[in-house]
Amino acid sequence: MSPQVRIAALLLAVALDAAAQDAADGQLPVYVDQEVSSDVVKATERAAQEGRWGDVLARYHRLLEENADQMVPLDEKGRAYRGVSHYVFEKMSAMPAEGIAEYRRAYDAYARSLYEDALKNRDEAGMTRVATRWFFSGSGEAASLWVAARLEERGLLAEAASCYGRVVRVYPREGVAPAWISARWALACRRAGDAEGWDLARAELLRAPDAPVSFQGRTLKASEAAARIEKVGPTAVTDSGGPWWPRLGGNNSATRRVTGTATNDVRVWQFPPRTPIEARDHRKFIENRRWPGMGIKVPFVHAHPAVTRDGTVVYSDGRTVYFLELATGDLLGTTDRETRPEEIFRQTLTDNPQVISLVTPLLHDGVAYVNRLPASVRQGVLEPKATAIVAYSIATCTQLWSTSREPALDDAWFGSPPVLHNGRLYAAVCASSVGDRTVELVVLDARTGRLIERRYLCSGSGPAGGWGNNFFITEAPMIAESGGVLYVSTNLGAVAAIRSASLDVLWLTVYAGARAPGRFPGRQQLTQRTGRGLSPIVIDGDRMCVLPGDAETYYEFDVRTGGTLLAVPLKSTPQDPILHFAGIIRPELPPGKDGAPQEPRVLAFFSSRKSASFLEMKESERNATTARQLYPISPPEEDPTGPRRGSEPDSPVVGRMVVTPQALFVPYRGGLASVSSTMKLLGSYRWEKEMAEVDAGNLMVLGDCTLTYSDLGMTCFITRRDFDARFEGVLAAGSRNWAELEKHAEVLIRNPRTWEGAILDYERLAAQADDPARAVRAQGKLAWIWKMTGDNLLASSPPDFRGAVGAYRKAIAAAPADEALGDLFRLVGDCHKKLQEWPEAIAVYQEALERYGDRVVTGANGLTRTVREFASAEIAGILRDQGAEAYREVEEKAKRLLEDLKAKEGLEDLKRWLDVFQNSSVAPAAAEILAGRLEEAGRPWEAVALLRRLAERAAGRPE
Repeated sequence: MSPQVRIAALLLAVALDAAAQDAADGQLPVYVDQEVSSDVVKATERAAQEGRWGDVLARYHRLLEENADQMVPLDEKGRAYRGVSHYVFEKMSAMPAEGIAEYRRAYDAYARSLYEDALKNRDEAGMTRVATRWFFSGSGEAASLWVAARLEERGLLAEAASCYGRVVRVYPREGVAPAWISARWALACRRAGDAEGWDLARAELLRAPDAPVSFQGRTLKASEAAARIEKVGPTAVTDSGGPWWPRLGGNNSATRRVTGTATNDVRVWQFPPRTPIEARDHRKFIENRRWPGMGIKVPFVHAHPAVTRDGTVVYSDGRTVYFLELATGDLLGTTDRETRPEEIFRQTLTDNPQVISLVTPLLHDGVAYVNRLPASVRQGVLEPKATAIVAYSIATCTQLWSTSREPALDDAWFGSPPVLHNGRLYAAVCASSVGDRTVELVVLDARTGRLIERRYLCSGSGPAGGWGNNFFITEAPMIAESGGVLYVSTNLGAVAAIRSASLDVLWLTVYAGARAPGRFPGRQQLTQRTGRGLSPIVIDGDRMCVLPGDAETYYEFDVRTGGTLLAVPLKSTPQDPILHFAGIIRPELPPGKDGAPQEPRVLAFFSSRKSASFLEMKESERNATTARQLYPISPPEEDPTGPRRGSEPDSPVVGRMVVTPQALFVPYRGGLASVSSTMKLLGSYRWEKEMAEVDAGNLMVLGDCTLTYSDLGMTCFITRRDFDARFEGVLAAGSRNWAELEKHAEVLIRNPRTWEGAILDYERLAAQADDPARAVRAQGKLAWIWKMTGDNLLASSPPDFRGAVGAYRKAIAAAPADEALGDLFRLVGDCHKKLQEWPEAIAVYQEALERYGDRVVTGANGLTRTVREFASAEIAGILRDQGAEAYREVEEKAKRLLEDLKAKEGLEDLKRWLDVFQNSSVAPAAAEILAGRLEEAGRPWEAVALLRRLAERAAGRPE
């Protein structure tokens, strides 16, 4: 395409986008249920200003009873909302003492009865209701402290600290809060690692420095308790049954705590096991069945397995769940024994469009929570129960429960990972049976799958359009949890925060830049957006960081108020849109030129189909008013002199990147690159040539393991150093654990970069193993490695014929004694011919004749014949083209042996001599001698046949 045509096409695309946006300017892209009008809000505020607290409380009570699930608009444009419950809580927290007194006179008795019932029955849900709905009553403090103590027992320290802080700072009382409550708040903040909360709690505790406080079994002054609490460090709360990575459905800032080095040194395993040829054939099979109407191949969205801390890999394709051993790749079990693993990796549009957003399983306490998705989506409305959340036991691979048994969830599209918190499973869903694309929050009992509640959030204001409810395929709403708050990106023009315990909507913000659906939303989604909204939500301190699917903008929202802190347009072309937000790094910066520390910076990383890029922001300038530039991350240049070359300069990104505290890992088509937090290239590791299509894909970094995930399979890599550390005792010189040493070698042999280690292992096994069968296997493996080394040297550019000769010679020397090596001799001889080393070539062919005359060899044309026929013909060709001098050494040997045979009687030795030295000048004489002996033995017909063959060969033999 010429530059002029390309520019015209881009201008046309921009014009069409602008026209579509102009048409949508008259309405917001999202509809929020707001029967609580601004008039009601204003009337209530007027009553509060006039001190008519009875009217105010009556209005608040009516709002909570009749409109608890709805929203209160906070501005005239309808872009900021509060849930009714949270709105009432905020207003009552600012109410003067006379208002609170009026409230308690009206509602204290009822709240007290609820509190006593919950206390008697140890009903946590009932107590939580008192602590939230009736917080300002006389029982609100006691209920909140009861709930906070239970949260501490479960290790939910951030939520416990929030609960204590609400009692200290918000609960209405005369004077200072009791010092012991402030101490509990301060301790919870320290254990949760909440520095800001600790500062506030410490200040409250020191407001009465001499007040008695019980701490660690002793009664101290509040000031003394504060000094001791300050020495308490954060508590590392871990769950042995929880996931390592990814936590797409959880607090995604946790994913950045994963440390490790992403390299593809040692190929530990591949699932499903395939040879390179089988992998290529599978890809061709899929591409031939691609749905021609779209004409595209859809990339992965967030297709990752999840991994437990004890090393079980859990993968779901939407229908079947597979459980693998991380260390070995062994299949531990599956939920459907009829499904073939080879058929599950087909993330392309085949036949009817495939569901293209595989969902990461959520793992907790030995249970895998999996999204069940349809195998394909037909044009039209989806069938009821098209999707479900299903719980499986990881130990037994058996189903525990499924939401398909809940009639109230028949129309729920579970298209993104849920989160699990405090015994409840939370999922952001679409209502798949309606055309207005409704987003709702579904709450389930994690143990039984029982539906606890279904809470409406908002709906898309434009038509669904396209083929069926295609919205739900790639742009399902995403959810994350942090500190007991649920954060939802609807991908409909709004984000929201909901308190998990009470389901109060803390805020809902409609962001600027959201696009209403165009004329063909289905095609737009599949060809342009491709699951952009399924990027993870990252909670970074007090910011919710998100890349929605319906806006080409990266946003950061205030987690406390929902205010927009940052909005960065991501400039891209329709042909290469930004598809994925990977995460955030705070680089460790060296001191400045004057030695003073540099201002902290933040890096946010993104990728498209073709490239990776990042935003760099100073912490002080991380706001919506500062202009931003998206910087590209250049793939590493090839180093033709190094043994481990990176990807080509124009290599596209082929999968999801990974962000760790120290580095960014990018999967390019040519190789895997690691980039430091200061944007310096740490390493570049080329994919193994034969398996590049399988290996290049989404990345996962799991400690010392790296998982790659493509549409052809999943591969586990590990660094050579970490892999050898697993076998430290086995690799010691005095070790005789041959079985483990063979396992070590079997892994190293899978990657050419680690063949040198495999050679050392197999040489030890071949020379020292007690079991003869193991020694013979080791010899065969050594021969295979050296043969493949020679093949690779021949395939290099330019071919290294001399290096190949050395490798093939080592393969011949290493091979078991009874193994036929005619093909190897053929390869060595061919290399000598390429080097024009004619005597050496003849010597190789001659050796093959002597050792493997009757064996079969495969020629360069793929045809097979005996080694005798092949080698004799090759020698004859060299003699014909280069003269007899090249054959001189073999000729002298032939003459010496013939002289010895003349003095001996017998036929067999002479026959063998003629088979081996057919091209010798004394072959006719030897044939005459053998013919005479055959006649004497009464076998004249054999003598005649021998002389005839010799005459035919001699006709073409040079002097």
